[in-house]
Amino acid sequence: MVEDALTNVLSNSNRPDGILSAVESSSLCHYKVCKTLHIKIPDDIKLISFSNMNAVYFLVPSLTSVIQPDFEIGKAVA
Repeated sequence: MVEDALTNVLSNSNRPDGILSAVESSSLCHYKVCKTLHIKIPDDIKLISFSNMNAVYFLVPSLTSVIQPDFEIGKAVA
């Protein structure tokens, strides 16, 4: 399970100082695990995600997002 794996990585004293997520829904898991482990975002760890999800605007603290305008990308490709 992703949450268990992330918990193991972030529980390590040599944990990463940032996570880049290619899937926006996994960012919600990152927030949950950080909250459970009392890891402060962005003081203790930075989170960045590719996102089209409107819910990212409601995350506190805010999620650094790379917006992918998929409709415009599809038009350009077509």
